[in-house]
Amino acid sequence: MKNRSGPATVTGDETCIKPLLSLEGEKAQMSKTNREPGDDSESRNFEERRCPALFSGRDKAMKKISFILTLFLAVSFLPRAVFADSGNTGISLEEVIVADEILPAEEDESPVQNKIIDQKQIQESSETTLGGILKEQAGTMVNDYGTEGCVKTISLRGAPSSQVLVLVDGRRFSDIQGTTDLSLIPLSAIESIEIQKGGLSSIYGASAMGGVVKIILKKSARKTFRFTFENSSYLPEGYTDTSGTPVAAESLALLDGQKAALDVSLKFPGIEVLTTGSFTSAENGFFYTDGSGTRRKRENAGCVEGSLHSSVYIPLADGFMNFQGSGFVGEVGAPGSLTLPSAAAKQNDLKADGSFEFNSDRFLADSLSLNVRGSYAYSENGYTDPDWAINSKHISHQANFSADQENLVADFLSLAYGAGLSYDYLTSTDLGEHDRFSTFVYLTAEWNILKDTVLKPSFRYDYSGEYPFVFNYSLGLTQGMGKNLYLKALAGRSYNVPNLNDLYWPNAFGMSGNPDLLPETAYTLDIGTEYDDGVFMLSAFGFTRYVQDTVLWLEQPVGFWSPHNCGEGLYAGADASVSVKLWDIFTVGADYTYTYSTILSGTYTSSDDKRMPYCPAHAVKARAGIRTEKDDALLSFVYQDSMFLDRDNNSIRDGFFNMDFSYIRKLSDHVSLSAVCKNLLNAEYMSVKGYPSPGLSIKLGAVVEF
Repeated sequence: MKNRSGPATVTGDETCIKPLLSLEGEKAQMSKTNREPGDDSESRNFEERRCPALFSGRDKAMKKISFILTLFLAVSFLPRAVFADSGNTGISLEEVIVADEILPAEEDESPVQNKIIDQKQIQESSETTLGGILKEQAGTMVNDYGTEGCVKTISLRGAPSSQVLVLVDGRRFSDIQGTTDLSLIPLSAIESIEIQKGGLSSIYGASAMGGVVKIILKKSARKTFRFTFENSSYLPEGYTDTSGTPVAAESLALLDGQKAALDVSLKFPGIEVLTTGSFTSAENGFFYTDGSGTRRKRENAGCVEGSLHSSVYIPLADGFMNFQGSGFVGEVGAPGSLTLPSAAAKQNDLKADGSFEFNSDRFLADSLSLNVRGSYAYSENGYTDPDWAINSKHISHQANFSADQENLVADFLSLAYGAGLSYDYLTSTDLGEHDRFSTFVYLTAEWNILKDTVLKPSFRYDYSGEYPFVFNYSLGLTQGMGKNLYLKALAGRSYNVPNLNDLYWPNAFGMSGNPDLLPETAYTLDIGTEYDDGVFMLSAFGFTRYVQDTVLWLEQPVGFWSPHNCGEGLYAGADASVSVKLWDIFTVGADYTYTYSTILSGTYTSSDDKRMPYCPAHAVKARAGIRTEKDDALLSFVYQDSMFLDRDNNSIRDGFFNMDFSYIRKLSDHVSLSAVCKNLLNAEYMSVKGYPSPGLSIKLGAVVEF
């Protein structure tokens, strides 16, 4: 499900919220001991109020955290003896000119663990969705509700999607209701993706407690013309429909879905124009086994979506001007969970936005640069369910303006500073009318204290409607330790503000918002090392995150749910990625993420060893590929550990193992064909409890470009 609003019904041990508007699917259902309508993850399942005595049992957890960080600090220095190089290892300053964000930096220059995926890598991938690209990366978990067009959210290192900031061209993609749905961003319009992990509110503001996903839309194209087409299919099989009638296998399952995308880039003297569009139509009728062992077909899951993105890029003597416009329209069925299906519910989305950007590498002086950016976004969301007599509509407007400057004060010191403001307005059939004015100022310095050492202190002040005077800070370190080898560290404070659903949800259907909520706060520390010489790549980090004032929806009194500040938790773990390129054609790699999480809320302390809900302890990803001039084949594996779904650690979502295979054949410089097998082992699993994932699916595609 996507956005839901409506009455609650109790079935068995679950209290399922029948369409709860603008709460992600994982927020749309809850058990009597497991609250999920106000958040999608780890800390939303406590029921006790905040208590100072809860810290009395933390020693055990702190010892584990100290051990992990000490181990990683030692590991970080160890490679220096292996990869040491006597050559010049000076570190260049990171480019810091943007609107409400830092432009993509070189991966070895940033003090955080980060990954940049450029347009070439995106186009060479067999993935056709943003969620598909992100789930392949180390330390990420994409919460997938099953099919094309369904809600897809991202978690980083155990941080829920509400604590992971997604930026599209510097603009927050989530609306003021807190919704961040990756399925609404067409991959065909994306130029590059950058994933930064760690607490980064001192640079990006609210929501960046677990990390930031920065998406840059296309301003130009590699080719003048590019057309892609893909057909998705499931192997036909018989099933039993909802009325209990057996249905024979249907060959139309082989034509379940089609997706087409077109890029056209035209260059004129002094100007470049790019237009990209995509269209998707899919029934999403995959087969699965229900709790009784009966084969079923996923129904009311179809989607029809279209998008359009245009860019006008004007090069200037020392920079550029850029004007962009995007639109998205779609209708998707909302089948609901297996315990509370929706046979006829539909959701409609309409989005339109426009933006401009002025960038100058020389502004008044050689040492100064300037970036000015403004944008406006309109969003309309509708949800109807005739079975529940629900007809919700929600319209939002968002305007942003920001200016940033970098000042090269000296050869060893660079300052980046900026300010911005935004205005959000919402009119909703459920929440009524609300608006929020926000502004920020920030300062970041990059100080080369030694030839190979860069310190990066950052400070940011945010004023956000109900939450004025929020100050965040961080200190980053990048230490060159040899050719292509770096030690990195980041410590700081981050925060997140409650969304409008938390604050103003109307007193109806046994639920109500709480306008007295405080912001969530996190204190983070990351230490690690990175090495990349083009053949061998290693990235290994230890991290810890302590969260206060977690916003939790609690059943207080019994039968009435509302959000409260009452949760504390500790996270500590390791995030490692390694890959090796052999004989210029073979590549093997693996990623591993370990997260030790502890509930520190109410009566629970670290000695109780209660794990955070929705935070698997282990996640492993591996891949092996071969790439020649004509052929590209990749076999990938994903294992995700089981995870608890409630604060008492009684309800569990099973772990799963998945395998994918893709093959791309380049017929000529202009034409290539692809075949992708998803879930090669036809395993039955759920990324989100209650929402089955598709079994074996086959995608055949073609690309024509000039």
